[in-house]
Amino acid sequence: MAKADQERPADREHLTLGRRDLLRGAAAAGIATVGAIVQTTPVGAEIWEEGEEQCHASAKEKNPDYDIDDALLASFMDVSRTLTGMPLSSVSDLRLGREYLERYARIDMPGIDLRKLIDAHQDSAEALMNNPAVRSAAVQLIYLWYLSAFFLPTTADPKPVWIYGTTEQYERGLLWTAIGAHAPMMPMRGSKRNYWADEGNPPYKPNGHKKT
Repeated sequence: MAKADQERPADREHLTLGRRDLLRGAAAAGIATVGAIVQTTPVGAEIWEEGEEQCHASAKEKNPDYDIDDALLASFMDVSRTLTGMPLSSVSDLRLGREYLERYARIDMPGIDLRKLIDAHQDSAEALMNNPAVRSAAVQLIYLWYLSAFFLPTTADPKPVWIYGTTEQYERGLLWTAIGAHAPMMPMRGSKRNYWADEGNPPYKPNGHKKT
């Protein structure tokens, strides 16, 4: 595979600006879900979606000086499984993982080093979170899988913001699997009309993620 400056995933449909308040609530719920591992930051942060002009202008990125190949993807998925506690083994998980790897490799922030995190991927989640050399990198990876977003400061302001990716990534966030729900403001797939009124209807489980 070519270096990481290749074209990003083609599906660039983005969440509308009107969903910010909803996403802010989703972010809060997601942090609560992974709170056993991550010491949370204040939830009252402004939310920008990837694709907005101000987001691209303020989210500092880089072109990695290493190849994003299958071997790197395999290691990325290994450390992702460790930190999320999910199997992440389906074909759709691997495809999503490649998209996340492309996004993650471009982060240009002090303390967030993908290769250091990869090198430590044999450690337990607790060990990774207690390792100051990789803790920040681990936190952002958890955010990415559970919320499809990074929580990063901008170049103009030290205040962190939530930066989301595509609508598909938002819909596939592990948060929804963890709470047995589907992504708010997204179509419910595979359910009959007014499914929510049926008390016998089991909790929704997004396609591609299975809880162990």
